[in-house]
Amino acid sequence: GLLFVFFIFFFQGAIFNVMTGIFVEKAMRAATPTWEEQVREKLGEDFDFEQQLLKVARSMDEDNSGHLSFAEFQGQLSTTPHLQDWFELHGVRIENVQAFFT
Repeated sequence: GLLFVFFIFFFQGAIFNVMTGIFVEKAMRAATPTWEEQVREKLGEDFDFEQQLLKVARSMDEDNSGHLSFAEFQGQLSTTPHLQDWFELHGVRIENVQAFFT
């Protein structure tokens, strides 16, 4: 009788373990973002970066012409050290200002 009770408890534990594994696997799959969600998130990040870049470019436009000239860009980059840091923070390394601007 004791062996039968041990047998029942052992297999109940095994079945519970399998059911838990299936539940966890489905929960992990549901928590993983789909490809479309990942693309949507990346597009949102790119849009935010674009808006930030436009704001930086507008702040560099000294004559408020709506166009950023090479002289304005080079001048602002050389006199405002945090601009270089901002670009590097966003993965843009400016080694040659002339090549970057064109």
